[in-house]
Amino acid sequence: MNTTTTTNEYNASSIQIKSEMAVGSPWLVADTIARDYKADQKMILRLIEVSDRLGMDYSYFIEKYLEKSNPEPIPSFEQLYRAKLLRQGNDAFEYETL
Repeated sequence: MNTTTTTNEYNASSIQIKSEMAVGSPWLVADTIARDYKADQKMILRLIEVSDRLGMDYSYFIEKYLEKSNPEPIPSFEQLYRAKLLRQGNDAFEYETL
């Protein structure tokens, strides 16, 4: 009899978030990112919406707004995000279906 023992280690680095998930449940993705980075969920939802509208993955906003690194600016992202903040304010948010 052949017995093999497999050990699967599960930790935070095992979690992968794909942008396709946001189409069906942006709130779940936003909640996960918000918990991982101890950030405001409403802000994350706004950033997800802007990324989805531009067809981008989430690495840009994660690097810029959550990790506070200095990625190469993407003007279309910044313009759309700024317009969203002005239109809805910091506290008001409703994820708009694309």
